[in-house]
Amino acid sequence: MICTRCTKRRSKTISLIALICFIFAAIQWFNKPFRTTITVQREQSKWYLPIKQQHQSAVKGKKYDIPAKTVISGYIKDLEAVRHLEWDPFSHLTSYTLKRSFHQENCSQWAVVTTINPPTQAIKQIEGLEDWCLVVVGDQDTPDNFTLAGQRSVYLGVSEQEHLTYRTVQLTPWRTLSRKNIGYLYAIQHGAEVIFDFDDDNKLNSGSKLNFQEVFHRNPNVARVRGNLWNPYPFYGFKDAWPRGFPLDLINKAYTSAPPVKNVAGYGVERVGAWQLLSDGDTDVDAIYRLTRGIPNITFRRQFKGTRLPPGVMSPFNAQSTLFHRDAFWSMSLPLSVHARVSDIWRAYMAERLMWEAGLGVAFLPSFINATGRNFHKPYFDYQAELPLYQKAGILTKYLAKWNCQQNLLKECILQLYIDMFEVGILEEEDVSYMVAWLNDLSAMGYVFPVMQNNQRWRKEDWRNIRLCVQFNTNFPLLEENVNSTVKLLHSHYAQYFDRISYTGPIPRPYYISKDIEYIQCNGSETGYFQQKCIVAHLESFPSEEGYLYIADDAFIDFSRLSKMPLDKIWIQEGQRYNIKDAKEFKGWKWKHGYKSLIVHWEKLPQSMKDKVAEATGSADIIRSHALADFVYIPQISRKKFIEATKALAYEDPPLFCEIALPIIADIADGPNVIPLEECLLWKKRRTTSNLRDSAVSGKCDVVHPFKLTNTKERLLWMEQMKALEEEWIS
Repeated sequence: MICTRCTKRRSKTISLIALICFIFAAIQWFNKPFRTTITVQREQSKWYLPIKQQHQSAVKGKKYDIPAKTVISGYIKDLEAVRHLEWDPFSHLTSYTLKRSFHQENCSQWAVVTTINPPTQAIKQIEGLEDWCLVVVGDQDTPDNFTLAGQRSVYLGVSEQEHLTYRTVQLTPWRTLSRKNIGYLYAIQHGAEVIFDFDDDNKLNSGSKLNFQEVFHRNPNVARVRGNLWNPYPFYGFKDAWPRGFPLDLINKAYTSAPPVKNVAGYGVERVGAWQLLSDGDTDVDAIYRLTRGIPNITFRRQFKGTRLPPGVMSPFNAQSTLFHRDAFWSMSLPLSVHARVSDIWRAYMAERLMWEAGLGVAFLPSFINATGRNFHKPYFDYQAELPLYQKAGILTKYLAKWNCQQNLLKECILQLYIDMFEVGILEEEDVSYMVAWLNDLSAMGYVFPVMQNNQRWRKEDWRNIRLCVQFNTNFPLLEENVNSTVKLLHSHYAQYFDRISYTGPIPRPYYISKDIEYIQCNGSETGYFQQKCIVAHLESFPSEEGYLYIADDAFIDFSRLSKMPLDKIWIQEGQRYNIKDAKEFKGWKWKHGYKSLIVHWEKLPQSMKDKVAEATGSADIIRSHALADFVYIPQISRKKFIEATKALAYEDPPLFCEIALPIIADIADGPNVIPLEECLLWKKRRTTSNLRDSAVSGKCDVVHPFKLTNTKERLLWMEQMKALEEEWIS
């Protein structure tokens, strides 16, 4: 007879053991490093890789592990290498010569398009342009009777493409946007100096002649923004919109659409490699915009110059209406392994990053093009195709902003970036192999790659080589407690960026300032009228620094915007222009440290220094003056000249007011290369907590002044904004 009590006891024991096993397994599972496995499945199609027979490392079925630490709260935070090539692409960069194709004549201006339609209005318009040649790359779905009427037009059908000797031809898949790559190579081989990359549904505006000389000889403004992305649409009149491929987490950030600033020689951004021509009408937006807001119908504002992206700033541009200069032809290849809605955007971001190494940049211009009446699209299908843009554009741009090329030649940098894009999972192995073939084809045509430039873009480590010079104007003993706490506050934040920080004030070193902090007494700075003397005190006390960043204690600096500035030029607010011979123009500066002092020192100034001012202003009688003196940057290369100019103009009695003196000193030291700063002055009634916050958050100001840190509200606001900048800097 079975014991009921024993059975129950045994059942409870088994349940308890099962519970313990379950808890133990759960603990083990949670402690185990979670890993996501990706299986790479590739179609073994005939166009895949001729190199694949030599390298079987990444064929069908190979697995790669992605460490789970890259996954946080449902999104990938940073790109990391999750796989590695098992062959050396650099060893396949070879030399050979390509013979001319069936088109024997050269043409300096080419337009390139691929289509599956009969000749469209856009294609016919290009055919009708004087001095332009056209190459249309057909596909397997292009009508068999496709013909072009223009004498300077070339149609590359399926059979014509198969007879080309480019190594990329056999690697280029049919029914993809990347068929355009064949057209680019064809144009380059036949003398192109400029290539217009367009879609068959992007028409020329009425009367447009596509004058590339007029475009490339413009002097565009410069996009100087917080962060690494600029959205051109709001500035050119399309508010609350963004181009396809713009990171979605930034579309509501006002600072990404800050107005550009005037370009000057000091930026070194005269060379534009590609111009994105913003198209009117149904302009290029992503599927999310179309699904939520409908089809756009926009006319971009024409009254503005183009805008050039400096090193450190990116923005997506497309393959629908872009002019490429010969110096940037190497950047035109469209990746194979991603959808057409993604391919040109990935090309854009990689091209922009690589252009920084070549002293080139991308510019945007509202002109020439109208996209009304586009080819039929289904926004939901576009949405599915664009998912990689939504998921990865933000982390890709962060990765590219930090990416460094370790190669000595641009050609090698291009290949290195493609290898890295494969390793972080943005591109696939066929893209790397294709890039090897693309680079080889370019070399075989005699294309000369640009020489690598000395990239004067700020990097995080560069701040460590710059001395930060902080100026106090207040008499310390009167505000001992406030000054002591303010110094500690400033030092705690600025030490995030700088290893070397020094302070100047009007009295001998106060006892309450830590011995670890460098302090210089600067006579005459009690009122803040003669800050040029304090700047010289820093320059002479620390003569070997790579640069000197001078700031007032009550200024908020947007370090992210400044990270786009060249390190070998002086920065200061532009100020105003005055005729030094006309006393009426100085009616607000009649006190003893104003116009009277200026005339005394100007008459004693050496003629060579006056000539430098004239070179900067364009006239012997015009000076640049009345600029805010709360922020100045002086590179080591200008240190000696800055000291000499200061002592010649504004050092002796009667001392000259700093806001008059400093712009003139900067022009003497660095002539026309001085970089103008965007300084936002909030004085008297304009200085409210709300206005201070708006100015700091807007991303339109390099410096916001004044933030009075002895005021509790302004102090808290300054700390809040500095914390936000530090978090962005770290990320």
